[in-house]
Amino acid sequence: MYQQQISEMLLSSGFSQQQAQKLLEIGSVLELPTRHVLTHQGQSIEQVYLLVQGICLEQWITQQHEAVTKTCSWPGEWLLPSEPLTEQYIASTLVETLTPCLLLCLPVEHLIRWRTHVEPLYQNLLEQRIKADHQKTMFQKLYSPSERYHLLSQQFESELDMLNVYHLAQCLDTTEPQIEQILQAHQSCND
Repeated sequence: MYQQQISEMLLSSGFSQQQAQKLLEIGSVLELPTRHVLTHQGQSIEQVYLLVQGICLEQWITQQHEAVTKTCSWPGEWLLPSEPLTEQYIASTLVETLTPCLLLCLPVEHLIRWRTHVEPLYQNLLEQRIKADHQKTMFQKLYSPSERYHLLSQQFESELDMLNVYHLAQCLDTTEPQIEQILQAHQSCND
């Protein structure tokens, strides 16, 4: 049902037709509700995910049980912790859905095998992760929270509308009062 959408997403992000087909063959599609935990911090990583629809949040949980936001993930991004790509297979973060999500799930053992055999698909996944991390860093550093909200709302308006102020502040790396101001200004522009 979602094969065509996922295939187009993979092709547009730089995977070859053959690589996209291979990912679709070994992967499975998963639909999840809001606030579903994909990976617990400290847990063995069993799968990696391509976020097709929705928004996910990745956080570190401190010893004082405080959540520290690492990043938000948007459609088209791989939920691919750096750990499985380089060394151990234990999650250093908690990953949860902030909105209903559609994901392509890949068993981590395929990544291990691809890494061992220097599979081009593994290199492509690694390059996708590095590129996404670089783009996110630039986005967070070069734009104000208001500009980030405006840019994201052009592409992901329905997803942003599902977030509460707290989660929106986490995704935009700002405070709740500043989000309130941004939302009021955005609403005034649309009236």
